[in-house]
Amino acid sequence: MDPKVVPCSTPVSSLPMDTALLMFAPPPSSWPFYSISSSYEDCYNCPTTPLFTSLAPLDDPICAQVPTPYKTRIHLSGPLCSASITPLEIGPRQYGSYEFTPQVSEIGVCTVSLSTLTPPDTFSSYTSPLLFLLLCFLIPPLMRCLYNSSKLCCCSSSSSNEDGMVDAFGEPLSSPLLSSPTPHALTPESSIPSRRIQSLDAFRGLSLVLMIFVNYGGGGYFFFNHSTWNGLTVADLLFPWFVWIMGVTCGATFKPPSSIAARTTKLAKAFERSVKLFLLGLLLNSLGQDGDLSVLRIPGVLQYFAASYFYLNLLALLVDSLSASKARLAVGYSVGGLALLAMYCVLTYAVPVPGCPTGYLGAGGLYDGAQHRDCTGGSHRYIDEKILTSAHFYSDPTCKSTYNCLAYDPEGIVGCFNAAFLSFLGFVTGKLIRAIPRSPTPSDHFAFLKVNTFGGFVLLAVGAVLCNFSENNGVVPVNKNLWSPSFIFVCGGGANLLFGIFFLLLDMKRSTLFSGSQSFSFSSNSKFTEPSFLTEEGESAPLWDGWPLRECGKNSIVLYMGHEILDSCVPFTIYFSESSMDEHWGKIMSNVIGVTCWVAVALYLYSRKIYITV
Repeated sequence: MDPKVVPCSTPVSSLPMDTALLMFAPPPSSWPFYSISSSYEDCYNCPTTPLFTSLAPLDDPICAQVPTPYKTRIHLSGPLCSASITPLEIGPRQYGSYEFTPQVSEIGVCTVSLSTLTPPDTFSSYTSPLLFLLLCFLIPPLMRCLYNSSKLCCCSSSSSNEDGMVDAFGEPLSSPLLSSPTPHALTPESSIPSRRIQSLDAFRGLSLVLMIFVNYGGGGYFFFNHSTWNGLTVADLLFPWFVWIMGVTCGATFKPPSSIAARTTKLAKAFERSVKLFLLGLLLNSLGQDGDLSVLRIPGVLQYFAASYFYLNLLALLVDSLSASKARLAVGYSVGGLALLAMYCVLTYAVPVPGCPTGYLGAGGLYDGAQHRDCTGGSHRYIDEKILTSAHFYSDPTCKSTYNCLAYDPEGIVGCFNAAFLSFLGFVTGKLIRAIPRSPTPSDHFAFLKVNTFGGFVLLAVGAVLCNFSENNGVVPVNKNLWSPSFIFVCGGGANLLFGIFFLLLDMKRSTLFSGSQSFSFSSNSKFTEPSFLTEEGESAPLWDGWPLRECGKNSIVLYMGHEILDSCVPFTIYFSESSMDEHWGKIMSNVIGVTCWVAVALYLYSRKIYITV
């Protein structure tokens, strides 16, 4: 939203969310004219936007409505000023009113002053996030009380899929991983049953719950929306983390078939499932299109899953075999993974685009002084346009409102290579999990956690170096729209570290961590091997079993598709008045209610032992 001139009688309370009223006082009478322009902090090196120009001395002030989710800079130019005055900054605040007064000192120096006429609404601007956090802490315990009191919790029994691993969207998989619920000393290693990795369910559930909150509006805050172009927000991490989780489960559960026929069958099943995911993605893209195939968007979230899933299975079937040596596996997987990154770099930096610099990474439009207005996304958009045509990719990217960029799809063809590379990074983590012995000791789990944590920090460091610890000035900026290499390494590293925390809480078998009679341990007869605090008397109580994130992660395809299809239906979208949706607190309440409803759906399905997969 750009600043615009409004009547000075406009009540502050009637302003839209995240805006302020700015009053420009009349300039000195010696000025024949002066002009006001503005620029937006989130718009990288953008030219200023003219707000108004006074051709004669003003008798009355002029007022403008100024957006404030980011800092807005106001520039003044007059006949006595050789350049724009150092801009004043407003924001991020809302509903305040300010007076902007131009002045000329006795020695002819241009100055301005900014005074507050009406204080900004600090409650809506700063305490609404606290309201969101409070709801996040209060709602889960209340839901669990209702859940337990209504006898919905059925943890004492499980369906046939309960102990098996599943991938990012719930396909049942099996793997002899982690610890067995039976005493290892009495159980032959070959008969130890496979056990579901609870930390992956909880991590998947966290990503899904936050994704639903973001897609429902994220309370209207910019950090719960995707980055305009370069940069990183919470919303940018969620889908990539899903892709990474899928890679982990593929790596942790892949068992090389013993014959060519079995390999062919496994590849056919992977292809079939990829086709299903791709078609479901097209189904979601068709919502609101009235069946018009001429404008159907072809790329999408589930389409990325389909391509990444098939590639990982194809790579594993080509490289892995029962007789493969560790050296051959390491070389084969490294080549297969780095080939994705290499293909991305070739298509991004080497494909010439007519009228644009080769390797251009900007948003086009107003980006960086509007030097390349028609070059949005460089070769990424160019390749999509040549193969898909502009009618079949996303037409309303996040850069459009700020940079006035062209239509651009953040899930385009070129980005798919790096999405698959991110899933490959997860695949490597999955292979590390599979290397944990069937009868693990605490040191085995600690060894995995150390390697996982070290790998996470290495990936974060690589991403930070590529972007030069800067949003816009690095060699390879962090950019979710382009799925840039720095973005992939940052997402992968962050996923490793966060997964390590979940693994520590939910899956890691530990011996005594504290000296004395008190220790953290895992109950040997616990269905989910929940961490317990052991007292001197040996009594134990669960620390956390992953509830309710774990339950959400077990039916992720239902929640993902359901929230996309029913996003405008009660009770998933509720508000009590139009005015409440112009406030952060109103949006947060509505969005949290929607998320809570989907969590309740996940808990109900879990209680009925219903696990829907693709």
